[in-house]
Amino acid sequence: MCSSNKIKVALLDRRIGEHGGQKKPYWKVLFGKDWKNNQMFGQENTFAFIDAFAEGNKKGVLCGALEVGEDYNKLKDYDLIYLRIRKPVCGEATIQLREQCPKPVIIGYTDELVNTKINAHLWKSFKWLEATSRYCDVLTSSFPEKYERPKYEALGVKNWRFCPYAGDVKWWNNYYKPLEEKEHEVSGMYHIRSHLEGGYGDQAHTQTFKAMKNLQDKYDVKCRFFLNFDGWKLIPKMEKVANQLGLEVNLTKHTGSHLAFNQLMAKTKVFMEEYQSPAYSRATLVSAAVGTPQVGTDFNTPSNVCFPDTTATHGDWSSWVGSAERLLTDDRFYKDVQQKGINRMEYFYYNQFRERLMKLYEEYER
Repeated sequence: MCSSNKIKVALLDRRIGEHGGQKKPYWKVLFGKDWKNNQMFGQENTFAFIDAFAEGNKKGVLCGALEVGEDYNKLKDYDLIYLRIRKPVCGEATIQLREQCPKPVIIGYTDELVNTKINAHLWKSFKWLEATSRYCDVLTSSFPEKYERPKYEALGVKNWRFCPYAGDVKWWNNYYKPLEEKEHEVSGMYHIRSHLEGGYGDQAHTQTFKAMKNLQDKYDVKCRFFLNFDGWKLIPKMEKVANQLGLEVNLTKHTGSHLAFNQLMAKTKVFMEEYQSPAYSRATLVSAAVGTPQVGTDFNTPSNVCFPDTTATHGDWSSWVGSAERLLTDDRFYKDVQQKGINRMEYFYYNQFRERLMKLYEEYER
């Protein structure tokens, strides 16, 4: 058996962009040397885990790119390939990769089933994923197992495992603020998937806005709402909802520096997370790292791990709001939740993620 700190690992993320003078799908081969924890890094302008490996580590080895369909023999002597699977073109490439590289353990990661429900109409478009899973040793995702496992089982994927990836929480922890330095503010966040997949954009996170209005009236808190990705396009609709509720809220664009986002998150007293589908929220990890307790639901993996005392079953909005009120009024409870978030965020350290991958690797090692 190979020692886990000496195995040869390739991290592949499929992209579409300029490569070889043409716009076509390709794999990024991110690290070609032994993968050690000291290769991880702190990088202010990236959230995405795979992007972080590729672009944030100045000491790492960026091996270059392989076109989808290219000769994959370059990887045949690797021990482990961690593969980001997106869309059917990745499925085709995964089959080719396995055919040319029978030795490496292939661990696939996908979030393709986000927001899908178990029904025949939607499932037809995901049969490619079931076929792809047969060419991976194991297929993983980071969304809550309670909600994800039934989807994969219904699709016929027999080798699915829950394996949450890492976040740069150690670096985000540099922005930590104790309760005494927090502003009397409650914040929330718009999520692109809730809008696009859930038909939720017109409501503009109504539960969060209603809760903010309640808290504003009772505790005179300031309210902030972060808009990530293209959320700024919904500002008119959000302003309309806020005006209808009589809510005073600062709609803050989060399309630029993650450094600024970390600083703002550190100042806010309570963060309210309202996902409308199973998810893995990096914003939750930021809130844990900077010492801002989050009120969330069990649709969100980091909520379940970092904030069990303030995470409600999705749809139980009464408990959800009740947790926010208690955080605003009970300093001892606040500090307990804050400290538990700091302790439990270790689950998302890179070395912890590495151990999860190593366990899977050893299970399937050839």
